[in-house]
Amino acid sequence: MLSISNLRLQSDSIISVEGIAEKTALPAVKVIDTVSSCASEALPLNQVMPDALRPAANLAVTGETEADPDEIITIGVQDIQAGVSYRLMRDTVQVGQGQSGTAGATLTFNTEPLLRNSVYYILAKKIDSGCEVEPEQKISIGVYQEVTDWLTLVALYNSTNGANRQLPLPKTDWQA
Repeated sequence: MLSISNLRLQSDSIISVEGIAEKTALPAVKVIDTVSSCASEALPLNQVMPDALRPAANLAVTGETEADPDEIITIGVQDIQAGVSYRLMRDTVQVGQGQSGTAGATLTFNTEPLLRNSVYYILAKKIDSGCEVEPEQKISIGVYQEVTDWLTLVALYNSTNGANRQLPLPKTDWQA
């Protein structure tokens, strides 16, 4: 049995194995991605391609970055890949259903009603290899609450500074 390890290939490289007679067929190759440790099944040599295991991590993710309380924001991912499923994530929690589509298409996802500032991203998973990639781009959404009365302003001040905090008053001449 022949075993080749730690072989690094560029897209235009050729696999060359010394000690094997010329034109001896290599039945299959197992590809292991060193970044994610994901491995393919044994593939015929003509199917082995660079980045065949992982989905692309440089997806264009779009969406609003400001929202009102309870607002639902639409987040899009452009130029998707075929054979990849995409899920909207907030922290480690999936939001809604996963989706897949045709290469080059755009998918849209809806957030849940926003109650606080949140960071969303799209988790991409290659269907055949099961490898997941968290794309580089994330959407940070700030939820802004409008202050419409003094009681809300006081509650906001107290939650930030403490209910018993008092500002020092300037001294007057008669207090000196």
